[in-house]
Amino acid sequence: MSQSDYSNPLIDLALGDVVRLPDGRAMTLRSQVTLPLPAGSMAAFLILGEMDALLSLPSVSNQPVLVYVPIDYLPETAANSRTVYEGATNYWAPHLPALQGAMGEILYRVLLVRGSVDPIVIVYRGPEVIVFIRAALTNYQELGILKMRREDTSHVEVSRHASVVTSPALAPTPSPTPVPEPLRAPQPTRR
Repeated sequence: MSQSDYSNPLIDLALGDVVRLPDGRAMTLRSQVTLPLPAGSMAAFLILGEMDALLSLPSVSNQPVLVYVPIDYLPETAANSRTVYEGATNYWAPHLPALQGAMGEILYRVLLVRGSVDPIVIVYRGPEVIVFIRAALTNYQELGILKMRREDTSHVEVSRHASVVTSPALAPTPSPTPVPEPLRAPQPTRR
């Protein structure tokens, strides 16, 4: 199956569109990847929110969409896995403008686990490693989609600037005024 043969209604979404999951959470589409060939049950995936969820799209539209959640460890089953795809893709971070030239990149790996048709997806956002595993399934009718208005700004040139601050002037200095106490967490009251 080539990318042009892929017939999934969610593949037409663009970064910035909003997807509402069956549990009511509405999240912005931040990244999407279409695999050259399906990896088990996954033909493409969408990363939603601030790495809050991942939707695994099947190769045919009558199959369920799998909802993946991030976990903070690599499951033991990953020891028997093999990497079938890895690469880089655009990632629209919330602080960046919605312009093609302003997009950041994230790295990803898709792992097939022995004895399972549902792969594990590992995303690398700088030094942060996010592991996504299957948590639920849903169908297209249970997902809400809000497509955002698009303008032809996909090829606008964006200047990027970077700097490193190494000045010792940033060392803390004594303050002439008293520093207020930090806020404390509210304490439960008795009734």
